[in-house]
Amino acid sequence: MFKIDHKLALCCLTLVGLFSGCMQKPTDPSGQVWIDLKLNYRDDSAPVPGLLKANRLIEGQALLLNFDEGSGDTIFDHSPYNNHAVLNDSTIWVTLDLRRSISIESRESYASVYSNPVLNGTHGLSITTTFYLYYESVTGERIIVDKHDYYGGYTLGIDRSNHVFLRVRNNLREKEIVSDSVLSAGQWHTITAKYTTRPLAVTVLRQTDTDTTGMPATLPLTWSPLVIGAANNLSGLYINPLQGLIDNLSITTTSNFEDFDFVRVAVMDLNKFIQSDSLRRMSIDSLMAYFSKHDSTSVRYMREMHKIFHRELENAPVPTWATLRYLWDSYFTVISEQNLRIDGGFAAGTINGIPGLNLIAVGALRNNIPVYYGEALIWGRKDHIATVAVDMSALEYESQP
Repeated sequence: MFKIDHKLALCCLTLVGLFSGCMQKPTDPSGQVWIDLKLNYRDDSAPVPGLLKANRLIEGQALLLNFDEGSGDTIFDHSPYNNHAVLNDSTIWVTLDLRRSISIESRESYASVYSNPVLNGTHGLSITTTFYLYYESVTGERIIVDKHDYYGGYTLGIDRSNHVFLRVRNNLREKEIVSDSVLSAGQWHTITAKYTTRPLAVTVLRQTDTDTTGMPATLPLTWSPLVIGAANNLSGLYINPLQGLIDNLSITTTSNFEDFDFVRVAVMDLNKFIQSDSLRRMSIDSLMAYFSKHDSTSVRYMREMHKIFHRELENAPVPTWATLRYLWDSYFTVISEQNLRIDGGFAAGTINGIPGLNLIAVGALRNNIPVYYGEALIWGRKDHIATVAVDMSALEYESQP
């Protein structure tokens, strides 16, 4: 019903961390309706999921591979970012000591994760992984995780003497720390390596190097993929394979996101549009299709929204949230309006609705101007919590005629 024909990009990522189990049920009188929001947004720039508070350092899980699925060519990411790893054709699954893992034996066996800015760890990162070495000694490095290009990045690996190292770089500035611990082949090892800019330090296992000589203050934006089990030599080849097994890989990063000032949501009562029981029995998708074609009021509303976002009226200003509220009041009864809380950098919240048909409108605002906007319909039942997904679209305001 309320899909707006904006110009928008198509890189879709899902905001997670808004599960109903972590929502706080509002303490309202009996007979109320509660609605949990899941926000999905589309953007053609950096593929970062979630609606993030402006001007904040966001620290969170950027990658969590536990290898439990154990088949096919995909290792599913259980972090909020859906950074699924894809296995190269020569990479195989292995079960050893009841652990499901991937075997890295040659240059052709590795896994890679599509480049995602959240994996850069601009202001810090922590890598925890479990692995198994086939051989006691080799002639070169063996790489566990690598994400770098000519501008910089990071590499976690094992040197030819079986010491773990973490290497971070920013252009010509580089720092590497090597652990004193010597690893043995033929057994599982779990290690954690960290890099932080507060203070400048690199840690491998429990050994920390706080000598800031040559230390990159931050890590740069790199568009190379994150490679698991090998290193990217920047000429299209992958080198220095681990020659072992990898099971469990966790990466947390700290990055600076400047997306939105806040996220605002309005709830509207659409029960007056339900003129027959047949409409009440329709699914939401069918109801939206019906309204978009057969309900004259809904069609007019969509046309008005199109005019607002495309600024088709002469000398029309860029729309604000107040512009949208004025339009809603012309067509619907607005039940509530509020800002969503920002929890760990993500917009989250449970909102109040009404029994029957609710229209949910969500805007991500910068300087009170919607830069992302989405609408969704949801049926509300008394004393129940409903869940609704709202697809947020990037708004590109067209020039005036």
